Amino acid sequence: MCCGSDNYAYEFPKKKHYKTNNCKAHAYDISEIKEIKVLHVYPNNETKLQLTNWMSDKKSGDERIKVIPVSIENFNNDPNSYLGDVGNWKIDVAVFGFWDCNASKDLSAKSSSVLETYMNSGGSVIFGHDTMTRSLNHPNFNRLAPYMNMSLDGGGYNRSTQVTIVRAGIFTEYPYRIGTQGTVLTIPSSHVTGQVANGDVWLTFSGVSQSSYAATVYLSTYKNNAFIQTGDHGGQATQDEQKIIANIIFYMKANQDGLVSNNE
Repeated sequence: MCCGSDNYAYEFPKKKHYKTNNCKAHAYDISEIKEIKVLHVYPNNETKLQLTNWMSDKKSGDERIKVIPVSIENFNNDPNSYLGDVGNWKIDVAVFGFWDCNASKDLSAKSSSVLETYMNSGGSVIFGHDTMTRSLNHPNFNRLAPYMNMSLDGGGYNRSTQVTIVRAGIFTEYPYRIGTQGTVLTIPSSHVTGQVANGDVWLTFSGVSQSSYAATVYLSTYKNNAFIQTGDHGGQATQDEQKIIANIIFYMKANQDGLVSNNE
């Protein structure tokens, strides 16, 4: 989907256009993104090449996503050497988690502070399962919850192997058309751990009873950042989930560029 000053959006892959009021002033085609540098901060050796392998999958990855893996220990020791500095960031998107309890590892106070600077200057971060949660001793991840507009004090613990699209837009269209509102996708077993999303909720866990989408959040975004419940089940990912991850990385890059509407 791309937007132009004529207030039309265009569907992929056929470029069929339709009227919308959510377009930016300048034309932007997300499919023209040639490369996205993604720093994958992994918590253990089992996850070192996890995202790299998912994005190299011909059926559900995207080779334009260039993954740079680094252990959380090395990142915590010298975050600037991996992220860069204000005005000279080395990456487009940083990804954390993708393992149950994040292998019981937190950011350091130093790396949390540098990451905050990165986000304040327009950088994008995707936080995975059990990074931000009150059920674990992750104070340095948890202090960043406002950047996701997320509360960590909910009572939910909703497990499922299916998620439902509750919001459609550019994220659900590219590089994979993963579905429309109401589409059910299959993931490895995962769950909410008290997180309540107050940003844009895109996917929720299916078949669970809660008063709102926010309390059953599988994927939500807020400004340039995202939270996803990937990682609970031994670091596995179905092809549906790999497509979701590829899409959210592209969406974060487009958001980071300031070229898509928050309403899409």
